[in-house]
Amino acid sequence: MRRPKTAMLLVSVVAGLALSACSNSGSDAGSSTSSGGDNAAGVAAAKAYLQTISGNPSDIVLKTPLSKKPEPGKLIVRLVTPQPVAKVASDGTAAAAAALGWSYKAIPIGTGPEDIQKAFDAALALKPAPLGIIVSGYPKVTFAKQLAEAKSRGIAVISEATTDPAGTGDGIIGLVNGPPQVRIWGKDVAAQVVADSNGKANVAMFSISAYPILGEFVEGFKEALSEWCPSCTVTDVDQQATDVGTKTPQSVVSTFQRNPKLNYAIFSLGDLTIGVDAAVKSAGLTNVKIAGEVPSAANLQAIKDGNELAWTGLAAAEMGWRGVDGLARYATGDPLDVVSNTSLPTQVITKANVGSIVTDEASGYYIGLTDYAEQFKKLWQVG
Repeated sequence: MRRPKTAMLLVSVVAGLALSACSNSGSDAGSSTSSGGDNAAGVAAAKAYLQTISGNPSDIVLKTPLSKKPEPGKLIVRLVTPQPVAKVASDGTAAAAAALGWSYKAIPIGTGPEDIQKAFDAALALKPAPLGIIVSGYPKVTFAKQLAEAKSRGIAVISEATTDPAGTGDGIIGLVNGPPQVRIWGKDVAAQVVADSNGKANVAMFSISAYPILGEFVEGFKEALSEWCPSCTVTDVDQQATDVGTKTPQSVVSTFQRNPKLNYAIFSLGDLTIGVDAAVKSAGLTNVKIAGEVPSAANLQAIKDGNELAWTGLAAAEMGWRGVDGLARYATGDPLDVVSNTSLPTQVITKANVGSIVTDEASGYYIGLTDYAEQFKKLWQVG
């Protein structure tokens, strides 16, 4: 797997960067939260909740059809980060555009701090002009000038995996994989931890505070853990994007060596686990159970191998289709609220069900269900 080189890790997930925010590089000294109480009822509730999210999803969640078939011949653009999961989403966007008879162009984003503006400018310079532009992971503050130009020219913008709300009049017409979705993933992982530990979890939470969208996962996890397991604890261990695959593995080792009561390492992004398993084993630690959101193909394999506990599945390909769905609704004049208010199909992936989940054959990434394309086409009234 390609190692992330810059702060722009996320696609999907990726996301919600607050570039002006600061994080403590690999800081092992974290804040801890806990409360007292009987956990038996909470463990039962968490296990009951898990029963509802462990099976393979059967639909794309989106139910509202378009009022008419979109006109063919439109051009749409996705600005693509260099991570492997970004290619999965981009491939989904390309397939969705083709289903509508539209053209698609992927514009890569470089690793420099101004490369998001350069990529956006390249999209705006296309002739004919695109109907819309999909941007994943970057908050609107990083491309404010370009967003204003897009709005003035009637070019719609779909945002993915940020905390920027849609429909405020700034030109962002839809937000896919926003805070409500990410908080659900936090709840899902908390349920697995509570059930697996039987209400005796002491968690080290590894996240990147510079990415606000990842903070939504952390908060969703903590809220659910507090409800179901009042005596469980969470210790926050902040990371920087540049720590991924470099300082984070040692940060995990140091955190667990310093506090032997810890028994779960939770990650707000799958890429944060790069090098962690090897470091944990090299240190002789046997009390580290790994789980989190947005798994890579390597994380899914680690579940199969018994090296990691659980992950929530990000259906990156469907996310690619969901962005196109938003632009299709923009093109037909249909209401846009469903773009931002409808969750993605997902499930909690564990050793018990990892053998039956649906993944992309080429990339190994989670896709959830096999007939998602047909379900979208039905909503769009295309064959």
